[in-house]
Amino acid sequence: MLTTDLIPVLESRGIRLYHANYPADVREYARQGGVCSRAVLSSIPGMTDFGTDDRDKRLGLLHKVTLNSMDMGFPFGQGEDLPNPYGPVLFVFSPQAILYADQCEVLLTSRYDQPSQARVTMAGRMNTSHEVENFLEKNSTRTAWGHTLREADMNLEVVLDCSVLPFDALQHIIVDPIEIEGFSLFEWVRERLPEYPVVVRSVNETARGLLDGLLDCAIDSDTSSQGKPSPPMRESKSLSKQERLRFLLEEYTTMLRDVRGQKRT
Repeated sequence: MLTTDLIPVLESRGIRLYHANYPADVREYARQGGVCSRAVLSSIPGMTDFGTDDRDKRLGLLHKVTLNSMDMGFPFGQGEDLPNPYGPVLFVFSPQAILYADQCEVLLTSRYDQPSQARVTMAGRMNTSHEVENFLEKNSTRTAWGHTLREADMNLEVVLDCSVLPFDALQHIIVDPIEIEGFSLFEWVRERLPEYPVVVRSVNETARGLLDGLLDCAIDSDTSSQGKPSPPMRESKSLSKQERLRFLLEEYTTMLRDVRGQKRT
């Protein structure tokens, strides 16, 4: 397990820590005062299950909060990739977030694998801050938005042993520019978390077209599935771009259904 000497290692490279989610989970974060582990969310009636929950339970990961060392939505904003599959609301923490966990570990995983599966199959655990520092020196490039790993499919995860990561180390919140049926994601987040800075992700024309297409398809999908069961449980696995797009459509359809449900209540 790593200690707080990891903080200056991350800070020296301008690394921030990111956690993305959908509005249904963010609503609960606002109630709890921080980012919740899957154990907390799973105990709340009506919350969406993840396909990895059973495996995470076996591995003892349900009570932990996972942060990424990269903004996985940044390439989307440049028109180079799909939106972040973990959600359009991105919490940006400073490395000081590590102080709020009993223990911390750093894992190298595959960016599009199920997190639990990656932890089982990859020999990617780093046991000391010096090991993390050496890895970053060899594999990380500093950028204006933090850093990026030289291998496009790599992902560096910081796993914190805490049920709720408080917002004390939260720097700001980034939301994708989602406006649909009178619903503004920016205004929705700002209303629920007014004490924290909220900014809208800057996207180019290509990304804007992709996002609009996803939202239009979500409307069509939700309309055609009225009276049918909800979409399958979330399960982000090793996916081709086309498969990831189908996964996103399910998530956006669920998000739209949730928004419409709020309007009726």
